[in-house]
Amino acid sequence: MTRLLYPSLKKEFLLVSRDLHALLVLFVMPIAFILIMSLALQEQFKGESTLSIKGQLQDNSNSAFAQQITTYLESTPFVTLDSEVATPLFTLEFTPNLEQAIVGEFNGEPAIRIFYAAELGKRERALIQAAVQEAFAYINVNQTAEELGYDEEYAKTQLLKEGAVVTQDQLSNTEKASTPTSTQQNVPAWLVFAMFFVAIPISTTMIGERQQRTLTRLRTMAMSPAIWYFAKLLPYFIINICQMCLMLAVGVFIIPALGGEQLQLNVDFFALSLITVAVSISALGFAALVATLAKTTEQATILSGTGNILFGAIGGIMVPSFVMPEFMRWITLLSPMGWGLQGFLDVLVRRGDIQNILTEVIVLTTFGVLLMFISILLFKYQKESGR
Repeated sequence: MTRLLYPSLKKEFLLVSRDLHALLVLFVMPIAFILIMSLALQEQFKGESTLSIKGQLQDNSNSAFAQQITTYLESTPFVTLDSEVATPLFTLEFTPNLEQAIVGEFNGEPAIRIFYAAELGKRERALIQAAVQEAFAYINVNQTAEELGYDEEYAKTQLLKEGAVVTQDQLSNTEKASTPTSTQQNVPAWLVFAMFFVAIPISTTMIGERQQRTLTRLRTMAMSPAIWYFAKLLPYFIINICQMCLMLAVGVFIIPALGGEQLQLNVDFFALSLITVAVSISALGFAALVATLAKTTEQATILSGTGNILFGAIGGIMVPSFVMPEFMRWITLLSPMGWGLQGFLDVLVRRGDIQNILTEVIVLTTFGVLLMFISILLFKYQKESGR
């Protein structure tokens, strides 16, 4: 029976090489997604905020303290103050009571008023209020220290207690690496997404052969369903491996050439190969089931396309799981793409070995083999019933 395997494999490779649309979906599409998403989101993944809240300044105080508070606020990275902003997100008004509130006894009348634009969110409003209160407190403490005969340095160290609260990174190297960079997130994410798209060309060729009565000829040749499926899926397994190599090359060479962060590959390559094989088995199992269930190419396109988009949406491909609310993160466990992405992140980001990805490998392989087994049973039924 294996004498039939080589010509079947040859036929499948020829079909794939001539299918321009399939090659575009399997290779060009994920490369485009990787480049666009990695470069567009690199600042957000770094945690470097580009938030800039523009406000308008109204000084009705005639006080030197107004300028001191303004200077302090302008040192805040997310606040921009200008008296001539066309569409301010907030307005900061220094009232005539500002001098009295700082120098004299506070009489309960507001010294500073903040007016927010209706479209400004709660988070931004809280940031502005905290920044203004901090600036007012800083100037007020300095003035109090001066009245007591102390200098600004004394106010900082003894009254404001600067240095009492410090911020520093105390995470271990493993914990630091738990959150990926933009490149580390998007390269494996869209690689996994693309690997599952083999369902489209596989189902197209299988449906075409069904319509051409290939199954009838297979009955006369006594080819077992297992051999036929193996011949169908092996070329796409090799394509999955090629996808992995090409997408990693994009992360290592092309993204840094365009100004993005380079993907580092000082990882366990055996673990990387193992998770790639597991994801491929899972993707091929899904593709086999779609190809067996669908009766037309239109049905196959809808089933595979919709299934892949849903898997990607809930699996952390389109929205990273670490930015999801806690109650939604468990949903990623329902998607084979989620398991595959976590396996790649364990290797590429957390520098894990085989032991670290063993759970993902078992889940993905079991999922793929189970769907292949179901597909073979359905195929046998179709073959025996002449469908």
